Amino acid sequence: MNRDIYLWTCAASVGISLILSTTLVVADQPTKTHSPVQAKTLVSTIDPATWNPRSLVVSTNIQSVAYIQKASDTQVQVVRNGKPGALFDTIKHDSLQFSPDGQRLAYQATKGKHQVIVVDELVSAGYRKILDGSFTFSPNGSRYAYAAQNKKRQWFAVVDGELSSPYRRIVPYSLQFSPITNRVAYIANAGAKQVMVMDGQVSPHYDNIWIGESLFDSTGTRTAYVTQTGKTWAVIVDGDEGPHVDFITVTSLIFSKDGQHTAYIAQSGDKWVAVYDNTFGPPHAKIRGQSLAFNPKGTHLAYSAKDGNTWTSIVDNKKVGISYDDIDGIQPTYSPDGTQIAFGVRIGPQWGVVVDGALGIPHTDIGHDSFRFSSNSQHFAYIANLEGMWFVVQDGQPSQIIYGRTAQKDLAFSRVGIQGPVFSPNGKRLAYSVTQGVDKSGVVLDGQLGRPHWSLIEESLLFSPDSSKLSYVAESADRKWRVFIERNVSGQAYDGIGAHGVTFSADSAHELFYGLRDRKWMVVIDGRESEQFDSLLSGKNGPLHLNTSNELRYIGRQHNEIYLVETKVGAV
Repeated sequence: MNRDIYLWTCAASVGISLILSTTLVVADQPTKTHSPVQAKTLVSTIDPATWNPRSLVVSTNIQSVAYIQKASDTQVQVVRNGKPGALFDTIKHDSLQFSPDGQRLAYQATKGKHQVIVVDELVSAGYRKILDGSFTFSPNGSRYAYAAQNKKRQWFAVVDGELSSPYRRIVPYSLQFSPITNRVAYIANAGAKQVMVMDGQVSPHYDNIWIGESLFDSTGTRTAYVTQTGKTWAVIVDGDEGPHVDFITVTSLIFSKDGQHTAYIAQSGDKWVAVYDNTFGPPHAKIRGQSLAFNPKGTHLAYSAKDGNTWTSIVDNKKVGISYDDIDGIQPTYSPDGTQIAFGVRIGPQWGVVVDGALGIPHTDIGHDSFRFSSNSQHFAYIANLEGMWFVVQDGQPSQIIYGRTAQKDLAFSRVGIQGPVFSPNGKRLAYSVTQGVDKSGVVLDGQLGRPHWSLIEESLLFSPDSSKLSYVAESADRKWRVFIERNVSGQAYDGIGAHGVTFSADSAHELFYGLRDRKWMVVIDGRESEQFDSLLSGKNGPLHLNTSNELRYIGRQHNEIYLVETKVGAV
C-alpha cells in the first residue's frame, strides 16, 4: 500500500486539516452536473488576519461553527455562526465545545487574573483556575459541569452554575453525567480521603476510589465503582458496599448491557474469583480481567481462568470445552442472539478458535480481534495465518476464492485488511480486503477476488443497509482515488477521498462521499458533484450529516466565507 497517500487522505478528511490540505498533480477530468441544492446559507465570514483556524469547531449536527478571532491587539472573542461574542484577554483555543445536540456552545477564557467559563454567552464567576478538560455537557445538552479552584486554592464542582462544597481536589476526568437521566457525579479529595459525590450526595470516605468501564449503566439509573481502605477492597453498587476482598481488578468492573447485573474480578487470599451480583464464583489460580464479558442479553457471564498450567473458558461458573495452554487475553465474542460464544486458544505452538464449545482447525496464528458473527448469528468468520500466509475462515472452512470459473481452496494472502471480515446487515454476504505479494491490494466479496488496486482504504468497506451494495475506496496506478460500488466505479477520479468512504441513505437508494480535485473539495451524490469548496468542515462524525428522510447537511468554506448547504438527496 502507498502509505503516504493513505495517511494523507485520512488526515485530510477530518477537522481543520481539511482547510490546509494539499494535492497531487491532476489530470483533466470530465465536468459533472452539480447536485441540486435546496439551500445555501452564509454562516460566517472569516477575517484571515485575525481568526485562529486551530480553534474551529463544528457541531455534531452540522449546523453551527465557532472559532476564535482577535478583536484588538489585546483582546480576543469567539465567533459563532458569524456573531462575535464577548471580549476576553485570552481564550483557550482547544476549549470550544458544542453540546451534543448542537444547540449550546461553551469555552474557557481569562479576564484579568481570573479564569471563566462561558456557556451560551453567559460568563461565569472568576476563578483562580479551571481544571483543563473538566468541562462537560450532559448527553442531552441541558446541563453542564466543570471543576474550578478559588483564590483559597479550594476546588469545587460547578454544576449548572452552582458550586459544590469545597474540596482539596477534584479528580481529573471523573466528572461525568449519566446517559438518559443526566445524573452528575465526580470523585473528590476530602482531606486525606476520597469521596464519590453523586447528585450532591457524598459517599463515605475511602483511601482511594476508582471508576471501572463506566460509573453509570446504560440506563443511567445504576452506579458501580471500586473502593479501597487499608488492605480492604470493595465495589459499591447503587450505594451498597459489596463483599470485602484483598484486591479488585478495576478495569474488569462491568455492567450487563441491560444494566441489571454487575461483575468484576477479585483476589481473595491466594485465589481469584469472578464476582457476579456480589456472589463469588469458583476460585482459580488466575483470571484475565479483560476476558470478563456478559452476553448481549445479560443472561450469561464468561471469562478465562487458569488452574495449574492450563487455561479454561468459564461460562456461568461452568467450564466450556477442554483446557488449553493459553486463551486469548481479550473478551470472548458472543453471537448477537447470545447463544454462541467464540474465543481463541493455543495448544502447543498452534492457535485455534472455539465456537460454541467446538475447537476448529489449527493455525500458526489467528487475528485475535477479528472474530465476527453475522447479524442473524448464522455465520462466523475470522482471520487466520498458516506459515506466514493469511486467509479468512468462515463457518469453520478456510476461504475459497474464485478466479473466473476456477475455485482455489485455501488460497492465502500476505495480509488481510485490518478491518477483518465484514458481514452484510442481512448476514448473507461477506467481504474483506487483502494484499497479495508486496503491494497488490484487492477486495474479496462473496468469495470472489476482484481487480487489483494500487492501494485501499481498508476501513472504507461498507455494505448498504439492504445488503445489496458493497462500497470501498481504492487508488489506481494513475495515483487517483475512486469509490467502488459492487466493484464498479461511482463518480469520477479524485486526488483524495474522505477516509469515511461512502455514506448510504437509509433506503440504500443513494450513495454519498466527498472528494478532492485541484485543491477543491466537493460532495458527490449518486455520481453528481456539488459545487467546489476550499474545505469541508468536519463534526464528530465527519462532514456529512444525512438523516433518515434523506436530508443532507454539510458546511463548506469558499475563500473567506463559510456556508451551510442543505440538500434533499434524490431531489431533481
